[in-house]
Amino acid sequence: MAYSERMLLRLHTVVETPEFASAARRILTESERIELIGFLAANPTEPIARRADQVQWRDPASGYVRRNVSPGGFASPIRIVEVEFPAGARVAFDTGARDVRVHQQVWVLEGAIDVWVGDERHQLRTGDCFAFVLDRPTAFHNRTRKIARYAVVVVSQPGRVR
Repeated sequence: MAYSERMLLRLHTVVETPEFASAARRILTESERIELIGFLAANPTEPIARRADQVQWRDPASGYVRRNVSPGGFASPIRIVEVEFPAGARVAFDTGARDVRVHQQVWVLEGAIDVWVGDERHQLRTGDCFAFVLDRPTAFHNRTRKIARYAVVVVSQPGRVR
């Protein structure tokens, strides 16, 4: 079946949103998610993500803004996300068993944040970069009175975790 480039671009854009990721975890099996990712990887769009076209999402609870920097649908195990994190904001993410090992690096571009991985707290300042495997619950907290901005580089590799 042939798909138009426009339709593929729209699909890639939707798949990049946190809302889709959350819904996909609830309604698709792991094998269906892998099949969808494989389909998108086999039908890449542009290898350049222009800033004006990058998908942004605002978390209604904390107010943080997440921007997917990586080109949507380009076959790569690497994803880059930029986050603008309001003063005083907190967000937490549960991590369950998964079929891929997920590595993250958090690079603070401006400001200061605390990153919790399990029970371990890591205080990061401008220029600091923290690397970890996403195998425990994580939380982020901006304890300052200024917005923080950081990049998250995510790499997924096959191999069951937990």
